[in-house]
Amino acid sequence: MYYILLFLIGLLIGSLINVIVWRMYHDQPFVTGRSKCVHCQHVIAWYDNIPLLSFILLRAQCRHCKNKISFYYPCVEFATGILFLLTGTGIALLQTNVYSVESLLRNLFFVSVLVVIFVMDLRWYIILDKVIVPAIAVTFLLNWLGNIYTVKSLLIAMLIGGLFFFIQWFVSRGQWLGSGDIRMGILMGAMLGYPNVIGALFVSYMIGGTISIFFLVFKLKELTSKLPLATFLSIGTFVYVVFEAYIRTITCQLHLFFLC
Repeated sequence: MYYILLFLIGLLIGSLINVIVWRMYHDQPFVTGRSKCVHCQHVIAWYDNIPLLSFILLRAQCRHCKNKISFYYPCVEFATGILFLLTGTGIALLQTNVYSVESLLRNLFFVSVLVVIFVMDLRWYIILDKVIVPAIAVTFLLNWLGNIYTVKSLLIAMLIGGLFFFIQWFVSRGQWLGSGDIRMGILMGAMLGYPNVIGALFVSYMIGGTISIFFLVFKLKELTSKLPLATFLSIGTFVYVVFEAYIRTITCQLHLFFLC
């Protein structure tokens, strides 16, 4: 029941993220007003706004104007549900006081923020300050007040993450990446602490490099084409947020095995 509930909550949060991302990008208030069809602007009834299920029952089209509903919406909902499930499963593996309900809520918040950044950068190549700046502050406080990382660990990680991208931005005069990626590096440090941020940066660049090579080989992109760097950074951060508990569990089991 615990895992089913996590998945369902993830679906609901994914649906909410779809609304937040669209409204923030179009500079609309996202805390008020009913959801509307992006084509005909007709208010969507609650029974047409059930995550995944409504998309299937409506056969991927608006009930009123019959325009197609993008597969992007159910994909975000389903992915968020899976990420919530993986996060909860990983934390449940470790039966310690450190991995409590507070830690679960903290990680689910991190995942939600990363999904917002992932989607916005993938769709529009943009990282909004009104998303990432508050996220940095809240993330820092959650890790510090929850005694997950020390202030020193967080500040070092934030410095590494920010400086890593600032140097690239400065050397290239903004040609390689945008200033938003610098703030993304700071957010990664605030989420992961030191030295996890270094591993997340490595994983992110490995994933980004692999995908870029794939695009170039199959001529889907050119060498000078723009790529959503924050999308890859989100994935690398996902790995450490979602799978940290798995990694810790495996490490502990290996340690016990060799002790025996």
